Order: sequence, then structure tokens, then C-alpha cells
Amino acid sequence: MADRKPGSDFGSAKTGQAGRNLGAADRLIRAIIGEILAILAFFWLGGAWSALVGFLAAALLFTALTGRCRLYPAVGIPAFQAGRPARLAIAVPLLLAVALLPAIGGYVSARTTTAEFFGDCGRLNSALKKAIYGMESGVTRRGQESSLDPWTAEFERFSGKYGRYRPFVAKYDFRLDDDLADIGGLNRQAETRLSENDRLSAGQALRQAEMIWSGTVLRNRWPASRILSAGFRETARSLATAAETGNAPAVLAAYPLAELELREMETVSPDDPGIRGMRSALDGLMEASRQGHPDEMPHFARPFQDWLDSNG
Repeated sequence: MADRKPGSDFGSAKTGQAGRNLGAADRLIRAIIGEILAILAFFWLGGAWSALVGFLAAALLFTALTGRCRLYPAVGIPAFQAGRPARLAIAVPLLLAVALLPAIGGYVSARTTTAEFFGDCGRLNSALKKAIYGMESGVTRRGQESSLDPWTAEFERFSGKYGRYRPFVAKYDFRLDDDLADIGGLNRQAETRLSENDRLSAGQALRQAEMIWSGTVLRNRWPASRILSAGFRETARSLATAAETGNAPAVLAAYPLAELELREMETVSPDDPGIRGMRSALDGLMEASRQGHPDEMPHFARPFQDWLDSNG
């Protein structure tokens, strides 16, 4: 009988072991691919794609667990050729990958998709605030654009994206579809009222939409500070640019909304030093703009830029 080297049959498949026809290396590779597909299906995909990729992941993981693949005999791959010999130098990294991939991949995917989702929530929240401000202040048009148009576009983008796909942080909110449908109905109502020059009723419809959205955030215990911060980034960039260039008209135009958004952030995070710094800078920037001192304005850009740098 020929001598065997230790570990030389690591990848061999033996039909005598409960009908198994997969070698160890084959099973490990299937497990790794199956885990990757499972992470994609659960964290990154939605709708039919999630179901399809999830099914493929389940099939690969099942065959990896049982050591048997019915496809191999069907296509004429003999059992003893199904798995190839694998050295321990290859087997150990594969085993580590199988053990660590679900934890590391799941953690990174959860954090990444959650950050993206809260960013989208922030932009949606900010667009809604601006639309409400437009209705209540009488600024219903900017050139050829209705003050509702940016909000409508942002809402359609958000509902289109998260109507088909749910990130981990919202995966088990089974009322989100109903909330988005109700907000969409109220937005259409606001558009109709605005077309009839009934600005008051349009604003009331948007206020109802705001209440539904606030209820969604509270129900899921999503961090309001992260959502408000994500929505304030565009305003902070605009203020920083206006301050650096000494553009007093831009500061005066941006101030009412900036004041509104910053006040909300102060309510949620009253002790945040970055927010306190922006409050002081905003007041100083507004005073310099009103007094006609553009040379003093660049000094007030730093707190906004520092906050943007620290908040991604």
C-alpha cells in the first residue's frame, strides 16, 4: 500500500460517508461564498433580488453543511473528483474565513447601511423643513421652481429607494410603507392646494406629513441627533462658503432656515461643543452681514468647517 502524506486527503470526497460527494475544500469554499451572498441578501439587497440571492446562499450553505451536492452526479462529476486535495496552509485560512466572515461582514454592513440610511433621512427631514418654511413664510416659488419641488423630488427618491429595500436599522419596521404612503398623499394634497393658491392649507398638509415622519423616527428610536446633523450639512457648507467669500446677501438668505435647523439641533444636543460654536458663529455672521462688514465674515467660517470635518 502506498504511503500517504499527512493531510493529503483533506479535500477528498468519499461516497461512503453518508453519501457525501464534496471534499473539505469544496465545502469550505461553498460556505464562504454562501456567507457572502447571505450578507448581501440581508443587508444590501431588497425585493426579488434579495430573495434570489438569499436562496442561492441557503443552497450553498446547505450543501456545505451536508457535504452532498446533487448537481455533481447530474453533470457527470464523479464523487472522487468533486473535491481536490487541499493543504493545511490553505485549509486553515479558509476555516478562519468561514468563522469570522459572518461577524465581520455583518458588523461592517450594518454600520455602513445604517450611516447611509440616516444620511438619507437627514436630507429628507431637511427638505421637508424647507418646504414648510416656504409655505409659512410666503416664499412659494424660486424662479420657475415651486418651493415644494425640492421636497417632492427628495421624497420620491427616498420612498423609491426604501420602498424596495430596507437597511438593517429599518428592516423590521412593518409600518414604514404605510407611513410613506400617507406622507405621499399629504404631499399631493399640498401640491393641489398650492396650485389653488391656498398656501395655508398646503402648509397644514406638510405639517401633518412632518408629524407622521416624526412618529416614524420616534417609533424606531432612530437617533434624532444623527438625522438632524445629516440634514444640516448642506446648510453648514453654504454658510461656511458665504462667510469665507464675504457674501452678506447669501448669509441673510440662508439665516432663517439655518436658525430653525440649528435650534432643533440645540434641543436634541444642548451640550454639543460643535453646535454651540456654530450658534456663536451664526449670530456673529448675521450681525456682520447686517452691519455691512464683509471683512469680518471669514472669521466665522471656521466653526462650520470644523463641525463638517468632525461629522463626516
